[in-house]
Amino acid sequence: DGFVELGGVAKPSPFSRRRRPTNPGLPLVCFLVPTILFVVVYSMQSFAFHYNSPSTCRTLCLLLLVGVISVAGSTAALAWRRREDGMTDPKWYTFLLVTSVVAWVLAYVLGDRNFSVNISPYMDIMNLNVYHDVDPEKYNGQQMMDAGRIV
Repeated sequence: DGFVELGGVAKPSPFSRRRRPTNPGLPLVCFLVPTILFVVVYSMQSFAFHYNSPSTCRTLCLLLLVGVISVAGSTAALAWRRREDGMTDPKWYTFLLVTSVVAWVLAYVLGDRNFSVNISPYMDIMNLNVYHDVDPEKYNGQQMMDAGRIV
């Protein structure tokens, strides 16, 4: 029962812990939010949006980080302040904050790496000119310096 009787008075046992109720949807939120955040930031960092508008991409990624830190951070701080009421378990909210920040950092770094290694060189070649039916007798190499593809 978690109570010890001392001198006729029942007191809570120092060895028992009162379990705080957990919102059943909270573990799902703790999985989905960092996953969706990772996918969105990684996609923005990896693809043509980053190539065409790098400063806008960076700004949107940073706004996502600020939004996640402010929402998840304030929720975790509020849960830690209310933990004595027994109404919330602050560990889930702290877990959400930490995993969201880790997901954002990994997505930003890995997405940028993917962009610089794979996407940027491809986009550079695709933005060069395309020449069709080139006759080597009529054109020299100097005339084709801006060619990305010769078909």
